[in-house]
Amino acid sequence: MNLRLVGGRISSPVSFFVSSEEFESPAANDRKQLPHLGLFGRLKSTPFLPKEKQASARPYSLGVITMSIRFRLGRPGKRSSTAMFQALKKSIRAVKLLFRDGNYRSIVFMKIFHSKDVHQTASYTSMNRYPDIFSACRGYFAEKNGTDLNILSYGCSTGEEVLSLRHYFPQARLVGAEINKRNLEICRSLPVDENISFIYSSDPEIRKHGPYDAIFCMAVLQRKPHYIAEKGIRDLSDIYPFDKFEQQVIKLNQSVKPGGLLIIHIAQYSLDDTVVGTKYEPVGTFNYEKYGLPMFDQKSQLIVRAYPPKSIYRKKGG
Repeated sequence: MNLRLVGGRISSPVSFFVSSEEFESPAANDRKQLPHLGLFGRLKSTPFLPKEKQASARPYSLGVITMSIRFRLGRPGKRSSTAMFQALKKSIRAVKLLFRDGNYRSIVFMKIFHSKDVHQTASYTSMNRYPDIFSACRGYFAEKNGTDLNILSYGCSTGEEVLSLRHYFPQARLVGAEINKRNLEICRSLPVDENISFIYSSDPEIRKHGPYDAIFCMAVLQRKPHYIAEKGIRDLSDIYPFDKFEQQVIKLNQSVKPGGLLIIHIAQYSLDDTVVGTKYEPVGTFNYEKYGLPMFDQKSQLIVRAYPPKSIYRKKGG
């Protein structure tokens, strides 16, 4: 564990790859609580710096949280010794998880190598999770005599959403896009018909299989929603900024057919606030107000009295 002198103290940076809020399991009701998991510290030591430069000295971190454990020179004390022991214990546990838990390992690698493309890191899913939304979309296309539909499940996890959509759209071509490679392997092992395919979630791959009559983004365009609600976090800039949400919506918009649907259900921002928001109009009154999760504005700040966020949008034209 690396130590460095900071203002008369010894500091030990410990990087956390995945927090309990980002490691979720279908074995639990909605998520599985685990302690924060530490994995070593920086890869190389930081030289002693003048005090005026210490503020800019940041420990190397492959994760999302960096914690400094400090104690005064010559006065380690009981609290600091206990903290160091707990940090070491968590680091050892994290190493074990990397080798033993494929889900944890896949999330770690995803966050390291594909961080700019990652939105929700949790893999929890279930069959027919949003029946009201699925039924409403089926009704929309039935009224338009929609046949030969091409539908994308963006962030399909381990495939249950795609299998559910097959029940609602028996004749459609279904594409599931997933960035977690472990989950993608699970998807591709499912016994599905020839009109269902699973692809790695990259912009070129998504465009190649489009355009789409409907794109489902169900609980994908967000980050750590329950943790943020529990902690009362009011600024999402450092966790999941609005720009990240907006850029992904812009990319998805390019693959939605005129008259098609873009379904963004359970997110931390609204489609209406993006630069492509004027291209869409809501369908019905479906929203996710019942979940009670906080909403944020274009500056990534908490909306104190958030309006009910709509879920189903129709692209104008067509």
